[in-house]
Amino acid sequence: MADLLEGRVPPRTPLLVGGLRAATLQVIATVTIAAYVNLGGLGFPIIQGIPLRQFDQVLAGAILVALLALLVDLLFALAQRTAVPAGVRTASGSGRAARGERRERHRARQAASAG
Repeated sequence: MADLLEGRVPPRTPLLVGGLRAATLQVIATVTIAAYVNLGGLGFPIIQGIPLRQFDQVLAGAILVALLALLVDLLFALAQRTAVPAGVRTASGSGRAARGERRERHRARQAASAG
């Protein structure tokens, strides 16, 4: 708690944001199928359009739900990336450049030990 009050991000924050990201997408999926039991929600146009054979309504509802899920996932992905301190992000050794550097070091060690 003291970290937050001083403006620092605790190291566990990206994991917490990732959990919230997954949970939010599960809620969006669950709310979509809640219309099946007459609870309304995001899936109402989908469930209503199926028996009426209005597939344009079903498709429109599905596209809207998918766009909502993608938008929420994108926002949480940005929040998760922002939660990782910049020093940790660059020093972690991830990404193509870091893999290429590790590969080159490995090849240099193999050449030195072989020759």
